[in-house]
Amino acid sequence: MTIPAPTSALGDMKRSMECEHHFSLPLRELIDQAVTAGWTVQEALIAIEEVVKDERQAHMADPDPAEASGELEPANDWASARH
Repeated sequence: MTIPAPTSALGDMKRSMECEHHFSLPLRELIDQAVTAGWTVQEALIAIEEVVKDERQAHMADPDPAEASGELEPANDWASARH
């Protein structure tokens, strides 16, 4: 999937509509693929909503993950519990 660059300036109301337009067809195709694989439309939509929610939360926590050190740190201290 290739999303073209925006043609509207940042802050222009048309910009978000343009972005939605470019995501619409690929998203419908993704839902169609899920239905063909045996998922219901409702299941696919709920899954997409959850993924979007997770992505939004991750972005709010770290708006520019590219600036991260690149080293993965454990999400818990299980590694330090091993002897």
